[in-house]
Amino acid sequence: MARLEQALQLRQLAQRLVASNPDQGLDTSVVFASMTKLLRSRPRIVASLRQGLVCRTARKINHSKLNLWAALARPAQANARQFNDLLSTVQQTAAWTQACDAALHHQESLAQQPWNYQARLQNVAQVLNNLRGRLQQSGGHRIFFWHHFDALGYVPISWREVLQALNQQGWVVVVSSSTLSDEANQQLEACGCIVSWRDNQGLCLGAYKDFCCLISENPDLRNPLQSLVLCNDSTLPVGGPEPFCREMERLTSNRTEQAPELTGLTDSIETDAYHLQTYCIAANHALLKDPSWEQFWQQFNPFGSKDDLIQRGEIGLSQWLIKHDVSLQPSYSLTAMLLNSADLRSELDCHGLDHPNSINPTLMGWKTLLKQGFPLIKKHLLFDPPKVLSGPIPLSELADQLNTSNKQLEQDLKRLLQSRFLKA
Repeated sequence: MARLEQALQLRQLAQRLVASNPDQGLDTSVVFASMTKLLRSRPRIVASLRQGLVCRTARKINHSKLNLWAALARPAQANARQFNDLLSTVQQTAAWTQACDAALHHQESLAQQPWNYQARLQNVAQVLNNLRGRLQQSGGHRIFFWHHFDALGYVPISWREVLQALNQQGWVVVVSSSTLSDEANQQLEACGCIVSWRDNQGLCLGAYKDFCCLISENPDLRNPLQSLVLCNDSTLPVGGPEPFCREMERLTSNRTEQAPELTGLTDSIETDAYHLQTYCIAANHALLKDPSWEQFWQQFNPFGSKDDLIQRGEIGLSQWLIKHDVSLQPSYSLTAMLLNSADLRSELDCHGLDHPNSINPTLMGWKTLLKQGFPLIKKHLLFDPPKVLSGPIPLSELADQLNTSNKQLEQDLKRLLQSRFLKA
């Protein structure tokens, strides 16, 4: 019982030390672990200091390390006036370094567990509080989730303008990232975005999983939500923010509320499996509450190669929902374009493509899509075009498809060339 009481008193001391220094953002478990290590390393010193007379003598001497050992020996009698000095002394010990290293290793191990989304999200409480406040304030109950990664932490100006415009139109905008520069973080917050910091695991599909799990486990957020758009930064907006905002209205408005439905901008049957392309998809109210949606994200493993994640995540999501009687609706249907667009047929002929399962419309039919009002262009197309494409480099032809609303795009392309082709 004495040992248990000693441990309880030591934990209470750790809590008091952390509470006395709120600005440091300390973890109570790390403080407690380091003090426990110290206790176990010097049992004879601790035993002698537990004698009241020795402890009083130690306090009179007022030596930092001696005060620390006295506090560890009799934690219930630690003096609040000494808390700052005690904590500072603990942080200078090898036990503190070992406890911090162990905590970091434990956190990294947890983040590697497919189910443990909270270990990958770094500011969960802040994100939840901001979401509740913004959703209540906006009254629109629409979330636009945008996942970002850039080696230099750069957020394209064209995307910032889109995110700001969406926020002004009543969307609650959440930006998920692990690499924002301080400047980009400040700019996004100035645009009204909620920034969700996350470990860079699982690409955009891993980020989708973690955010969807977060929403599903908080019914007060999920139940009133009418639309959730999941989008990533694999594209750049074309034509300024207005075309994209109009597309989001079309993607989420005038849809059935009774039946679960997943909408997207484009679809494909690459790899002989039908799917909506997940660079931009939207779940309606009924789908967000449907068991199939939650079940998919709970069982999805966000670790693996890029190709593996696409197979199990992008293609897997559509195949899973089809098998659970969920309607999938693309805005720019591959079937409709093949049937009705002479421009697309001409574009595919130029590349020698003669089978639907070889067509990625955002790469092989990009000119046709832009002519039809499509508001995005793939960065992959501009910076690393597929070898199957014949003719001029798409980046050299992009100017012919643009107008004065794209004044920021050239600057974005210059910056993105640097980060995309940055050598380690």
